[in-house]
Amino acid sequence: MSGGDPPRVALIGANGHGRWHRRTIAGLHAAGRARLVALVDVRPLEAEPEAPVPPEAAVLTDHRTMLAAARPDVVVICTPPHTHLPIALDVLAAGADLLLEKPPVLDLAEHLMLAAAAAAAGRACRSTSRRSARPRWPS
Repeated sequence: MSGGDPPRVALIGANGHGRWHRRTIAGLHAAGRARLVALVDVRPLEAEPEAPVPPEAAVLTDHRTMLAAARPDVVVICTPPHTHLPIALDVLAAGADLLLEKPPVLDLAEHLMLAAAAAAAGRACRSTSRRSARPRWPS
């Protein structure tokens, strides 16, 4: 992010439960509070009328390709739990903050590895906790 520009956001795991994140990000994008730069999924995107894909957003099947091309500030990971740690480590190495769908990792050893990587990268790493309301981003 630079100056007053909204954060550049990417979603890895854009189908299934990721569609909820797509709707949330779409609302933030429409309000100018975030800029959706990429969606990643190994399958073609499922239709989501409440979350249109902006024409400038990339739709890709590989998260590493997305990280290099889109250079997001924030990445939401909503993939199967056993994939969270390796993807999260790639995201942190690319210099982006993270929001991980729960469970963020599978065990304490993975948690310690993720925490160390986030600290070393100087990036924020959060996990979802509940879906009672849309997340509130700072104004």
